[in-house]
Amino acid sequence: MINSKIIVILGPDGSGKSTFSKKITQNLKKKNIKIKNYHLIPSFSLIKKKAKIVTNPHAKIPRSKFMSFLKILFWLLKYKIAIFIDNLQNYQIIIFDRYAHDLIIDPIRYRFNLNKNFTSYFLKFFPKPFIWIIMLDKPLNIWKRKKEVKYKVLVNQLKLYKKFAKNKKNSITCNNLKDLNKIEKHILTNEI
Repeated sequence: MINSKIIVILGPDGSGKSTFSKKITQNLKKKNIKIKNYHLIPSFSLIKKKAKIVTNPHAKIPRSKFMSFLKILFWLLKYKIAIFIDNLQNYQIIIFDRYAHDLIIDPIRYRFNLNKNFTSYFLKFFPKPFIWIIMLDKPLNIWKRKKEVKYKVLVNQLKLYKKFAKNKKNSITCNNLKDLNKIEKHILTNEI
């Protein structure tokens, strides 16, 4: 059993998370690195389901506090079990396109209704990423690619992601795919 490195890619819709995840996965697989990919929540299904495209992530009403607590607890169990299984299967790298910490940046998307302090405390129990890759760009560039949230909301999310990146010692901000080589080199030179 090995200790898989967890790479988390965060950023607003349209910032290039999925594209970046696919590119870095392709490049690392060429180097014979065993990789597992997840979108937000680990899935235990043998059948790979296509992710639902969310066109209006802020349209639904929030869950109750109790249901929000159950949700984060359920996520924690899924993350812990998945990482344990992935370690047993000797995955060297696990890449997440989104992570539980998105609950702090955009609770409305997940219909999440617990206060930030409690949520932040609870998130400390989630598996710790080796590196956080925070996808940033100019709001107008992102807005042109995806208009899933209001422009004003997007601008606020970018501020929150920048603040999040500043508070994580092991974070790298990525403004576009040109940063891919720099990040890939960082991953490879830090013992896989």
